Amino acid sequence: SIKVTTSSPVNVPTTFSPTLRPTTLHPTLAPSNPPTRTPSRSPTSSPVIPGSPTRSPIVSPTSSPSNSPTYLPTAFPSISVPPTFRPSFNPSQTPTGPTPSPTGELETLRAMLVKASPISSENLFLEDSAQYRAMVWLVENTLYVSYPDDRKIQRWALSTFYYSLYGDNWSVTDGWVTHKGDLENECTWHGISCTESGTVLSIDLKANRVYGRVPDEISLFVDLEYLSLSENQVRSIPASLINLPKLKVLDLHKNRLQEIPGGDYGSSILEELYLSYNGISTIPDGFFQLRSVKILWLANNRISS
Repeated sequence: SIKVTTSSPVNVPTTFSPTLRPTTLHPTLAPSNPPTRTPSRSPTSSPVIPGSPTRSPIVSPTSSPSNSPTYLPTAFPSISVPPTFRPSFNPSQTPTGPTPSPTGELETLRAMLVKASPISSENLFLEDSAQYRAMVWLVENTLYVSYPDDRKIQRWALSTFYYSLYGDNWSVTDGWVTHKGDLENECTWHGISCTESGTVLSIDLKANRVYGRVPDEISLFVDLEYLSLSENQVRSIPASLINLPKLKVLDLHKNRLQEIPGGDYGSSILEELYLSYNGISTIPDGFFQLRSVKILWLANNRISS
């Protein structure tokens, strides 16, 4: 067994036997000069073990890898300046809100939105409101600067609709509050159809786990003809929804509505109204002004007067 270990010192023992024999005999003279420069680049992990090669790998490999590998990594991180610039410029505005430009784009947008939707004025200053969150989201849109004013208002109204009705919990959210890629255009978002000019024509979010109160900003969709939120958990709607100038079909059956909002509905052109399977207990007087209605579902409610 002793003969076996001494006959192949380079393969098996790495600390004792090979160090004693190769350093005193021929192996030191031959491997120390030529082999160390050549094998040091590739076999460093293996030949470096016998005493003398350790000097060569330290000098040669360090000079070679330090110049080339370290130079390349540092060169690429330096190129990553543009990537760092973009993420910090766009996404940072979502968490920080108006801080990046309190008197710039955000204030200009807020002034425009207040003018377009006066009822939203107070909420546009409340950081936890759906209206404020939608405004901040819009400002950080990649193509925000290129949007005309009417499109900014439409995108803000849709994102307010999303945040008001807990869009993060919807069953399908394809495209919603997206401002990059193929679904950047709001007309490609799930359930949204638009006119040729790009205004919202219909919203269909049937059985999509929609929950809460339809916001007043729904009144900004002046070309909306069809709205279906059936089989969800909608709890209330604004009177402005029924009075939308072009709305013909409103489907809210199988929700959690407790009442029909009062108001003057003489200008409504609604033709189909589905309100069955809710918890409605009373019908307001303005409801009887809906002269254009051809189909009306009110079954399975709690109407007593």
